[in-house]
Amino acid sequence: MRSEASDPGLDSLLARFDAAGGVLDYMFVGRHDDAPPHTRHRVAALAGMAEIDRRLEQWAVRNTSAKYPIEMFYRVRWDETKLTGEPVSLSTFWGTDDVEPKPLGDRAWSIPSVDGYKTAFFHPP
Repeated sequence: MRSEASDPGLDSLLARFDAAGGVLDYMFVGRHDDAPPHTRHRVAALAGMAEIDRRLEQWAVRNTSAKYPIEMFYRVRWDETKLTGEPVSLSTFWGTDDVEPKPLGDRAWSIPSVDGYKTAFFHPP
């Protein structure tokens, strides 16, 4: 997912990530260096939700039919006045660095629990 001018190198890397089965999606928003961090994060979160809804709408338009009218497709809706957030430490966001499956015995493995961004990145569903 891109919202700014494309960078061919980054686009290529993200395409390879998608082709390898990556499930995280990225959206790049304009810089707001003069705004406080909480404002920058709020702008990014709202832009991300709007982009997700835009993509859902496009998917619905492509897949609508007499059997499946567009009203049946899921859309994202939110009330901006009710959105709140709080700071999250880097260690909480990232999770543990335990991303390797652990052998439990004959052909049995333990997969680390989902505990942060690293799990979504290194162990997609």
